[in-house]
Amino acid sequence: MDVKVIKLGTSLVPKINNPYAEAKSLSLYQPEEWADIEHNFR
Repeated sequence: MDVKVIKLGTSLVPKINNPYAEAKSLSLYQPEEWADIEHNFR
């Protein structure tokens, strides 16, 4: 389940070697949104 979430996140965000860009992309996802994403995969 975690692998799917990681692949989804990396596919939506351009692969940039920048800690700030990475943190910014992660901040867009809230726990509620993660639950919705996992629900859609089922």
